[in-house]
Amino acid sequence: MDAYADRVGRSVLLELISTETDPRKGGPKKSKKSKLVRWFEKRDVKAELVVYTAEFTVDAAFGEPGAVTVLNRHQLEFFIESILVEGFPSGPAHFTCNSWVQPTRVDPAPRVFFTNRPYLPSKTPPGLRELRRRELKELRGSGTGVRKITDRAYDYDVYNDLGNPDKGEGVEYPEPIYVSRDEEFEEGKNEMLSEGAIKALLHNFMPLLVSSVSPDSRDFAGFHDVDNLFKEGLRLKQALHDQLFQKIPFVRKIQENSEGLLRYDTPDIIKKDKFAWLRDDEFARQALAGINPVNIERLQVFPPVSKLDPAVYGPPESAITEEHIIGNLDGMSVRQALEENKLYMLDYHDIFMPFLDRINSLDGRKAYGTRTLFFLTAGGTLKPIAIELCLPPMTDDCKRAKRVFTPPADATSIWLWQLAKAHVCSNDAGVHQLINHWYASLNIPIQNSHCRRWWQTN
Repeated sequence: MDAYADRVGRSVLLELISTETDPRKGGPKKSKKSKLVRWFEKRDVKAELVVYTAEFTVDAAFGEPGAVTVLNRHQLEFFIESILVEGFPSGPAHFTCNSWVQPTRVDPAPRVFFTNRPYLPSKTPPGLRELRRRELKELRGSGTGVRKITDRAYDYDVYNDLGNPDKGEGVEYPEPIYVSRDEEFEEGKNEMLSEGAIKALLHNFMPLLVSSVSPDSRDFAGFHDVDNLFKEGLRLKQALHDQLFQKIPFVRKIQENSEGLLRYDTPDIIKKDKFAWLRDDEFARQALAGINPVNIERLQVFPPVSKLDPAVYGPPESAITEEHIIGNLDGMSVRQALEENKLYMLDYHDIFMPFLDRINSLDGRKAYGTRTLFFLTAGGTLKPIAIELCLPPMTDDCKRAKRVFTPPADATSIWLWQLAKAHVCSNDAGVHQLINHWYASLNIPIQNSHCRRWWQTN
């Protein structure tokens, strides 16, 4: 349709805007409007990227191009990746667009794209100032009215998909969240998300199904069981396999039709090195660049001190002493390391201590409140130097309530150290999901354009 409309004159028009102003008209200097050519001829091209051309006519005093406008007189929107304008003494002008351009029946105003050259507001060339102001106003939005799916506003709003549960008021059909057209997922991304949702459903459903039939089958026997999740996926022992098929026939269909979906994606960190996650440098890197990089903090006081009631949770001082860490400070004293901002900490002690008795009363569960100290090396990386595992004291002066582990010196302490790191990771995952996401998201605004929740730490 658009190809034939283009042929009869309903073409896409482009116009160059100069960085300089026209002293006679007062506005920016402009080229003559130019048609995008060969749209009709390329109507049957099946390619991810199609290149079109246009020719601009400008006078000798036009100056440097700073913007280009695009007027879509077709019936449908189209996506522009980039524009390259050549032939000026200043060199090629590059416009990175990556945006959908709506037809004039939806938005009669032409779209404006600026060159890749950034300007401070006070340094913006006079020919671009008014266009920049209009573009900023459109992107900011007015904060009122109803957003259309073709809008480009990056606006803020309050979104309530919970209702008021305290009063028994729920939201049966929540309003869809507005997302700026340029931020919507492409078809391939949506397909990937749909497949990921099915995978997540199966990865949760199948283990629950297995545990309901055979409660003793939930534990991993060794590392090979974990490896098989990435190689073979969720596989059932033959006896359990037959038992499930007999009791629940549709499980056979899941097994037959979902083989690829039952296999877990191999984490990037172990694609090249299966045991990379065991190393201390990777453990420390995850504290800064893992799923929860927001809880690490600079150590202010040594030893660390709890803020919980000592009458209930014992002495507030950490059991980590100078003797535990002095050998891993590259010749520094603890005081010097503190003064030079070399010591950092992941402290989950106070968060977990009030809940440990209830967690550990559950069958097959064991948890600690953890503190982990890191040292910033001369190479700019962190290394863990001490981990403290804590339990609420069962009696006064209970020495088993706090245990400190340091980097290993022998075969036995290697695995004690690995287990201590595992407890830190368990704490980290719990805080990430339950506090940094769920708890902090109970009453927060949404940035509409990206459909992101702006976490508000309490």
